[in-house]
Amino acid sequence: MAGRTAPARRGGSKAEQSATTRAALLAEAQRHFAAKGFAATTAEDILQPLGLTRGALYHQFSGMRDLFHTVCRDMMDSCGNEVLSETGAATGNPVEQLRAGCIAFLRRAAEPDFARIVLTDGPAVLGWEAMAELDQGTWYPRFMETVRGAIAAGASLPADTEAAIRIVDGAVGKLAEWVATATDDREEVLRRAIAAVELLIRDPS
Repeated sequence: MAGRTAPARRGGSKAEQSATTRAALLAEAQRHFAAKGFAATTAEDILQPLGLTRGALYHQFSGMRDLFHTVCRDMMDSCGNEVLSETGAATGNPVEQLRAGCIAFLRRAAEPDFARIVLTDGPAVLGWEAMAELDQGTWYPRFMETVRGAIAAGASLPADTEAAIRIVDGAVGKLAEWVATATDDREEVLRRAIAAVELLIRDPS
């Protein structure tokens, strides 16, 4: 994230003040989690630039882990909405739409903030079960309908819908991890990951 988070402003109703404080905490937390990681980020790192006390933090969240969970959830929801947008914007048949959605996810995995917070620290801090729950957000069932549509259109996937869903989910997830953890040329790894998706999900023709 570029720049610094502006301190929370006073004024307005209590509900408005609370919402402003919460948004400021989340933005500042995301900045630090992305730059240093969860383990190296302290409450003071987040609170000091905002001029807030620990009381403000614990009024909004149960602790640092809850704050991280919320940042992670919001980023995953944003990613999910982008995946759906790219899926819906893709022209052509459902196979092309499925590819577009998978590639949109891989592109997000290449973004440093998302790579660090969601794909690297997320499983370590929250655990795989909690991450799986976040991954099943409101966008996910809609994207799975795209998988089903691609199968019906003759995509190069098993006719068994549940098996195909797991293949797409697992393969794209692992490719995203590969992109996120690339230490040399992440753009080149992203290019190779996209090429793999294009080979995995092919038109019947």
